[in-house]
Amino acid sequence: MSTNDYIVYGFWCALPLSQVVLTIYYYLEYLSKKGNKIAVIDGAKQTGFLMICLAFTFILEFLLLDFIHYAVNYLLDILSLSLPRTFFRIILFPTVLVFAAKMIGGSKELKMPKNPLLKYNRPKNGAK
Repeated sequence: MSTNDYIVYGFWCALPLSQVVLTIYYYLEYLSKKGNKIAVIDGAKQTGFLMICLAFTFILEFLLLDFIHYAVNYLLDILSLSLPRTFFRIILFPTVLVFAAKMIGGSKELKMPKNPLLKYNRPKNGAK
């Protein structure tokens, strides 16, 4: 493995590992009675999602990255352009994250209570 491999793998693993650290922090806050259980559950779900996407990214890299690289460069050859293989490796993980998030859908809807002190929540022209 070259230095580029270690840099790309570090780039890929940084987000899931930071989410693991945040989940541990949420859990420690929950144990000290300062945090809530919902933050721990949400953190664990997000960590699981990121780990699954990371595993899928590694599988895609080993199975399909050479094919994608050659196919795109074949199409770009018409315009006399070429993209390095490292470029495809760097954008692979964010691309997997975007497609997985679109397939799974958004999280639960956040319900914010209305604050009557805010300007846009006040009645217009004295109407009640």
